[in-house]
Amino acid sequence: MEAIGLLVHARSTLRQGSRCRGILKSAQPLAQDEKATLKWYAIKLGPGKFGIFDTFAMRRAGIPLDWRNREGVDGTGKRIIAVPPQVQKFEVLATHP
Repeated sequence: MEAIGLLVHARSTLRQGSRCRGILKSAQPLAQDEKATLKWYAIKLGPGKFGIFDTFAMRRAGIPLDWRNREGVDGTGKRIIAVPPQVQKFEVLATHP
């Protein structure tokens, strides 16, 4: 059962929304390899606003985040994230399948 979760907010730089969207979609295999992750979603919150929502069964003070690229720069060196992502940890109170 899910006990805790993370909501990560990211804002793309001007005209990089489609690249940010593609990068998040391509991260799905990485999430599938994370054994502690129960559910994982890459989401679009609005124009230029994206996020990751995932849940875990563990009740620990912290969960290690494996950010492949904390600076928000793609493989060509182009900046796609406007500011460092914001991470919000939450407690899951109830779920429905």
